[in-house]
Amino acid sequence: MSENRIVREIAPVCVWGYGRLAEAFVDRLSQASSLVSVFARRTPSEGVNNVRFFNDAQKAAEDARFVLAVTSDFASIIDILQNVGQLDGKTVLQISTLSPSQSLLVEKEVKARQGRYVENPVLGSRPEARSGSLIAMAGPAANIDGEVSALIDVYANKRIVFDSVGQASALKLIFNFLIGALTTSFSVALNATQERGIDVDQFMALLRESALYAPTFDKKLNQMLRGEYANPNFPAEHLKKDLTLFGEMVDVSPLAKTFVNAITDIASAAANGQQAKLDYSSLHEFVKGAGRPPRP
Repeated sequence: MSENRIVREIAPVCVWGYGRLAEAFVDRLSQASSLVSVFARRTPSEGVNNVRFFNDAQKAAEDARFVLAVTSDFASIIDILQNVGQLDGKTVLQISTLSPSQSLLVEKEVKARQGRYVENPVLGSRPEARSGSLIAMAGPAANIDGEVSALIDVYANKRIVFDSVGQASALKLIFNFLIGALTTSFSVALNATQERGIDVDQFMALLRESALYAPTFDKKLNQMLRGEYANPNFPAEHLKKDLTLFGEMVDVSPLAKTFVNAITDIASAAANGQQAKLDYSSLHEFVKGAGRPPRP
């Protein structure tokens, strides 16, 4: 995990949403702004320094110059915007993972309310948000002035900026597809290793020395071996959503589409019922021949 970076004072900011990732954003932003407001459908039982909570999105954003939308999906941000009047020149940074077409629709809603839109999905999760070491993808470049740039610097230490809306959202989905593909491939390989009686330590030692290795394999190894997937940074239901969006976005051959759909189907099985809130690596339970669901 990266060490916390020194943060500079920024203008008042509002966060729409207070899920697991949004909470980490609020913690980080409260170090950089003396005024952070949050729209949360459920107000937390314990207060947070420099943070005011509202159950009305319009009131939460009233004194803010920037609004960060950190919601679970497209429907959530649209629902919020439809209950908001004018944004009066505020910049809305869309953090959630959306498809390019969804992001364009959010931009349209923000512009209709006299707001400025920046799509800003990120790579990383709660630990990186708290330490300010996320990787940001942002656009359009024309809307990223000095103040917006300073805000992004609070929670991200690397960024890539695009000229038009939709490109950052597309790249985020591409990376999340790789999460699903790498994790599923590793799960299948680990299952085959165990089924054939090969020592897992030997398998991993050789894998680490090969060009095939990815750090995520070690991050998920113990969870898969133990069948323990609680307290996720990225739950199975979110991977299912993102893989579904990627499948709708990508234009590939029918054979490649079968590959994408197979990974999506495995993630969907892991996101079924009570398992939806578990870590996405719980898809391993639906790769194993036993096929038993993980412990909730």
